Amino acid sequence: METLEFTKKQFEKLQKFELGENIVSTECQLFLTEQKSKWMKEQKILKCYFNQEGRNFSNKLYVINTLIDEKEKICINELVMPEKLLIVDNKVVGFSMPYIPNENLYTKLNNINVPNETKIRYLKEIGKIFEQMATKKKYGNIDRFFLGDVHEQNFIVDSATDKIKIVDLDSCVIGTSQPFPIKMFSRNTAIKDLPIKYHTNGLIVVPDENTDLYCYNIMILNYISKSKINNLNIGEYYSYLEYLDDLGFDHSLISNFNNLYLGCKNENPVNLIESIPNDLSKANYNVFKLKKQKN
Repeated sequence: METLEFTKKQFEKLQKFELGENIVSTECQLFLTEQKSKWMKEQKILKCYFNQEGRNFSNKLYVINTLIDEKEKICINELVMPEKLLIVDNKVVGFSMPYIPNENLYTKLNNINVPNETKIRYLKEIGKIFEQMATKKKYGNIDRFFLGDVHEQNFIVDSATDKIKIVDLDSCVIGTSQPFPIKMFSRNTAIKDLPIKYHTNGLIVVPDENTDLYCYNIMILNYISKSKINNLNIGEYYSYLEYLDDLGFDHSLISNFNNLYLGCKNENPVNLIESIPNDLSKANYNVFKLKKQKN
């Protein structure tokens, strides 16, 4: 296993890397450094965890090591993979990964100056990545690999290519790793009625294909509604879907959303995303609530 080593004094001189506005990390601090690779110099991001001991940290290290070991088998270019373990004064504190100049997807989706056609393209690219992951598992490249904590802030837009990439892969589930909390499920009470579809390990929902695709579908709904649809109760959720249906949204897309709280398998809506209209002013959840109050 390759490592990147610093003394404490060297590490304290590194440049801190600040995330974009409204993008928050509660588990780590990021640093930017330049490293030699043969005759070239490359910029790397160093992820240094605040908590560097205990079961959770050991689980993180297992995930990081497995991702590094299985990189060639996974072989999905859109995934920003860990490269080396980060060691400070002979203690493992995190890992390094490539630095990609970018803007966070969350920021892009909330920027009124970014065309809706572009936002829909970004969302479709995410669905294509899930298709790649499904293919890798189908043909035995890797048995158990799910993103887990899927939400808007864990995707970036590469500034050079204007394409989606996925970061924070240390929160994924791979091999025999234990699950980490999933943001989309943290305030979600509706899933308690579906323990077989969304099963838990104690208080934590265990990531699988259904959870990944649930989160992806909700990301699309959050974009459409300009709201946090995953926090709605079942009644509010289905009432909003009926409203979208009345607005003329594609029936297959609505059906996809409808199935999230049913016992059937969740589907990847990647081929339905382009049916989303460019004008989403009436689909705004606040507009829906106002019309509902008037009625």
